[in-house]
Amino acid sequence: MEAALPEVPAVTLAGAGAYLYDECRDEEVLLVGSAGSSKTISALKKLVDACYAWPGSRHLLCRQERSSMTDSILPTLESVIGL
Repeated sequence: MEAALPEVPAVTLAGAGAYLYDECRDEEVLLVGSAGSSKTISALKKLVDACYAWPGSRHLLCRQERSSMTDSILPTLESVIGL
């Protein structure tokens, strides 16, 4: 029996974040912008959706330092995206 996938909450994206999620189909993307411009949220939402669409696929998220992932990406996955 296959496990049910968790419900991913709706997230409102604007500007470049909305473009990344809705229109961008590039294989590699570099996000640059000021704090609070939805870079992390849009990238994580797109990544989570891709994981659900293609189980077993591999994805890479990078930041300059590992500690910055602990401070931004992981809390966002837990609180905003709901994983």
